[in-house]
Amino acid sequence: MYIFFDFACFKEEEQKEEEQKEEEQKEEEQKEKEKKEKEKKEKEEKEEEEEKEEEEEKEEEEEKEKEEKKEEKKEEEQKKEEKRKEEKKKKEKFTAIVYTGFRINPSCWLGRNGGASATHMTTMTR
Repeated sequence: MYIFFDFACFKEEEQKEEEQKEEEQKEEEQKEKEKKEKEKKEKEEKEEEEEKEEEEEKEEEEEKEKEEKKEEKKEEEQKKEEKRKEEKKKKEKFTAIVYTGFRINPSCWLGRNGGASATHMTTMTR
């Protein structure tokens, strides 16, 4: 009795299995690549968002600093103005007519107050 094996069938089956394995490997590689690409994109998006947030925070800090500087300048100007006003008030002098209550008597030039006139011009400070 003779048994004949068709080795060609075995080879075809082996080739089919190898092709299926290769296709599965390719699919897995593609899936891994896609996952890596997705992760890269997510990382990039997160980095961009963080950068935007940092830029916004920096802008807000700069605005706050500018506002604080403006407020400080206003306060300094107000203080300077107040000092100027106080100095003006201190330095400001005015002339007032003060009535002494004595009346001029032409018949007697040397009276009780030594001939002083009824009014004196004096400089007074506030």
